[in-house]
Amino acid sequence: MKFLENILHYKIQIISFCIIIISLFLHAYNLTTVPSGLYLDETSIGINAGNIALHGVDEYGKSFPLYFEAFGEWKNPLYIYVSAGIMKIFGISEFTLRFTSVFFFGIFLFGIYLFVSEIFKNTKHRNYLIYFALVSASVTPWFFTLSRVAFEVISQISTGIFVLYFLYKYYVSGLKQSVQNNIFGIFSGISLGLFLYSYSTSKLIVFGILFALFISFFEKKYWKKHLIISASFLLFLLPYLYFSYTHSGALSARFELLTYLYNSDFSVIEKISIFLKNYFASYDISNFLLFEGDKNLRHSTGFMGQIFFVTFVLFIIGVYKILSEILNTETKSIKNRENLENIKLITKDIKHDLPIFARENYLKSKSNDYGW
Repeated sequence: MKFLENILHYKIQIISFCIIIISLFLHAYNLTTVPSGLYLDETSIGINAGNIALHGVDEYGKSFPLYFEAFGEWKNPLYIYVSAGIMKIFGISEFTLRFTSVFFFGIFLFGIYLFVSEIFKNTKHRNYLIYFALVSASVTPWFFTLSRVAFEVISQISTGIFVLYFLYKYYVSGLKQSVQNNIFGIFSGISLGLFLYSYSTSKLIVFGILFALFISFFEKKYWKKHLIISASFLLFLLPYLYFSYTHSGALSARFELLTYLYNSDFSVIEKISIFLKNYFASYDISNFLLFEGDKNLRHSTGFMGQIFFVTFVLFIIGVYKILSEILNTETKSIKNRENLENIKLITKDIKHDLPIFARENYLKSKSNDYGW
């Protein structure tokens, strides 16, 4: 009887764990044969991860480098070092190389479980929201393809979800300053630091997150929180800054090779036009997101869009819900300010030498006038 009570008590955790395990099994099924063969980037990552696992050096013989030089660019360290750890334990093979992506996807699912649990912790049907979020993430085509090939980008969403979770936990859920709450601030900085080393675009996104964070929580009561996050993030940022200083232009070399920004054949107006065209093309909802998907089959199934149509519909509903709540909150705030001013006007007119019952009758009559 006690055993059954414990199962019911931890029902959400048990069901969520089962969903994650089933999802990881499906994502790892026939991992070495679908897709068949290794892509060039996978081979590069595998060589460096294998060398680190065996000898502690990259393909050029450098001992435990911060970034890995390969094919005219510098690959990010997070995925390679995690892959090296997996290879050290289970051996070097195509399976262990690609299983690194499955591992990161498992971390991503666990992050979704924590984040959704925290956001909807006071919601009546919280358990169903958690189950739906886990199942949706498990079968989304975009995530499914990325979790089966050894590409660094899967580590970006895995660390990114924990950035969101710890920041929400630190700034929204835990408003009081305490040692326990400040731990979430430290973990926020750590997750931002890992995010920095996950994928190339993270170098821009991470500073965008910090800028938006400091602007959104600009009040003085949040300054200590900002300081704690900045201090813990700085420990990860310093090696990056040192590498950038000692390897000038290394991290932007591939960008400079591929970009049109440095091409003198285009005018400034033409460059802006190209940027805007490409930017809005990336939000091609009908073709890219819903029906055709990425034309590069390394990032797409080739049979459908990057997400399901129902996911897009729920996204629109969610945005509408958020905007409605913001509008309602602002309306209530304006109404409260108006009521406060009316109260000041009413109390100002009350003669303090009147008997108590006369004051009460006066307040009741004025309240009726204002519709209270």
